[in-house]
Amino acid sequence: MKGGKTKTGFLAGILLLLLIAVPAMAEQKEANLMNVSQTFNIEADVLEDALDNYSEVTGIKTVYLNELVEGKKSPGVQGIYSSEDAVKKILKGTSLTYEVTAENTVVLKEAKMVVAQREVAEEKEGIKGPVEIEQMVVTASRTEANLSAVPASVEVVTEEEIKARSANRIRDILKLSTGVNLQQKEPFIRGFKGEHSIVMIDGKRIAGEVDYSFELDRITTENIERIEIVRGPMGAVYGSDALGGVINIITKRPRKFSFKSQAQYGQFDNDGQNGDLSFNLMSGGDEMGPWGVSLSGQIFDAKPYIQENGDTPRPDRNLKTGALKLTYDFTKDTVLTFDASIMNEEEESIITSTMGPSQIQNKIYDDNDRYDLSLGLSHRQQGIGAFFRIYTSIYDKYSETRYNKDAMFMGKQVKNGELSDFGEVDRWTRIAEGRISKVFFDDHFLTFGGEYRYEYFKGPWLDTGEGTYQVTKEGMTKNGSEAKIKYYAGYLQDEWQITDRFLIVPALRYDCSDELENQLSPKIGATFSLRPNFRIKANYGQGFKNPTPAELYLNAYRFGKRIIGDPDIESEKSKSYEAAIEGELGRLSYRTAYFYNDVKDLITKVMVEPNVFQYTNIDKAKIQGIELEAGFDLMENLSIKGSYVYLDAKDKKTGKRLEARPRNRAILNTSYSSKDHGFRADFWLEYTGSYLIEPEKEESYTLCHLGLAKDLTKNLEIYVNVDNIFDKKVEDLEIPIIGINYFGGIRVRF
Repeated sequence: MKGGKTKTGFLAGILLLLLIAVPAMAEQKEANLMNVSQTFNIEADVLEDALDNYSEVTGIKTVYLNELVEGKKSPGVQGIYSSEDAVKKILKGTSLTYEVTAENTVVLKEAKMVVAQREVAEEKEGIKGPVEIEQMVVTASRTEANLSAVPASVEVVTEEEIKARSANRIRDILKLSTGVNLQQKEPFIRGFKGEHSIVMIDGKRIAGEVDYSFELDRITTENIERIEIVRGPMGAVYGSDALGGVINIITKRPRKFSFKSQAQYGQFDNDGQNGDLSFNLMSGGDEMGPWGVSLSGQIFDAKPYIQENGDTPRPDRNLKTGALKLTYDFTKDTVLTFDASIMNEEEESIITSTMGPSQIQNKIYDDNDRYDLSLGLSHRQQGIGAFFRIYTSIYDKYSETRYNKDAMFMGKQVKNGELSDFGEVDRWTRIAEGRISKVFFDDHFLTFGGEYRYEYFKGPWLDTGEGTYQVTKEGMTKNGSEAKIKYYAGYLQDEWQITDRFLIVPALRYDCSDELENQLSPKIGATFSLRPNFRIKANYGQGFKNPTPAELYLNAYRFGKRIIGDPDIESEKSKSYEAAIEGELGRLSYRTAYFYNDVKDLITKVMVEPNVFQYTNIDKAKIQGIELEAGFDLMENLSIKGSYVYLDAKDKKTGKRLEARPRNRAILNTSYSSKDHGFRADFWLEYTGSYLIEPEKEESYTLCHLGLAKDLTKNLEIYVNVDNIFDKKVEDLEIPIIGINYFGGIRVRF
């Protein structure tokens, strides 16, 4: 452990040096391309295309949220003008204005602020100085807002960062995010388990495993615009399950014709390998009038990684996904959106299980299917917005377990291939939701929303006493039952711009259910801008999580352990506090935050008999920590960013640490890109310290990853990645790190 502490101190020292030692570098002056005059010949066109032409002519990057430019036309610009005068002419009549950063980047925004909080940086208008790009986010408040103004802790993973990782599944991206730790396939956010965080696609919940696992390996990346990760309780906006935070995967909206495809092959240091083929086709705008269409899909096939004892921590796996998005613009302000997607996954794994003095190796086969349908209508105009959506997610799972060898197990002779367990699980989620947002008294932006959710569960591992049935296979009979739960909720949120520097966002939500406890969830956040590039943020919120059907009624034997639920288990509740300081100094951006969660009735599993575990409540637990984040552009093409998180998670009654939560976690990324040569290189260092697997078992490890990409032509790119360069291995089912992984591929885009 001494070595782990030394590494942690070293990484933390790097981040602190970034925070305190480089402000002097921010004083360096950069060439301001906005003052350069040249001849422009940009015809009247769709605004997005006009901006693309402007960037090609000037070398100045334009940054904007897609929704800002959709449906807008530009009059173009012809003649000799400075770059700044040219962009003014391009934006004439579009109701958009801009800011210019020290990185020669034009950031578009609405000229008339619809949301009062967007006026926080009003004094910056007309000042050309070192300011941070204003990334727009929607997850923290369900309304569009500047990232710098939002009180909550939000990380945005951009399409460019996803591309740099060459990731084909969400888990490959999240594992390098601040405050996120992956245990198996489950995301822990700020010490809260995966089931305490909501994973959404375009703001929609997805149906999946009863215990919320495995979904991150099933969500693919071929049509993602960005990922927004909100750290901290969001119960006042999203209700149950959002104690730890929210992960919202936002897909692209079809605006003009584009096509991209990616083929990838990967190889571990033994027979483990995988292949991947994905595509995305979009068309809209001038090509299709009011219509927009997007088609995407992926096929992923992996051979297993096999350990010496025959176990496969990385299973034999085949995944197929497909998605369709249709949009229809009634007007530029009113849009109808239809989404449909399908997922099929087949997995076969071999796991050795221990039950008392007996040990046996099982082969487990899973066949999983999910179908999603969604229809939504949105309307937005000056000072008002409305949204309504209905959607359903259907998940079917078939699983069977067979003994993988002849053996004596629990005093019984078992044969290779003999059935030891099987079952089929059905889960449906049906949701109707709506909200209205409107400006009142110029400085209040009120959002009122409501939600109805129906969830249905059916399976042999649930013992609810309702809808009981029996199924038999190969002489084995299984008893099953079903659970039906209805949820109703309403919420109110006010984004109150008290002054141009001071924003307060209070919110209140009430959830009720026909089967579970009713809950009231208040939250308040504040952002105070002491200077345009220096902000103080604070949050207080109460959250809750209703127990899942698994935690209430599960009765299953898996991986050598029997797990049972408790019908009398209580809902988890939390009171959370957070304070943060963030800002920018020229090329440097930084953020530091302290968070504290007082959790009551935290649900966990405890051993009640040898290899028998039951869900129960921990009376009180505390989860607190410190986050440090910093980013610095060393030069135009070279940047470095990193984060360090210290986490203290304990049972307040016993003082013992909570398992599966690392005490130290650090990420460091160095990125180099050259547009002139079409080349990009990324290096990641990932450190996890004092990861408590069991009461007497800890692990600390460091992983390094490398990614290289090169444009061969305008439409063709090749890439190579190496994960876990130094071949670190941790052969534990909780954190299976299986050594070095090479993968590479080719991308085609039009």
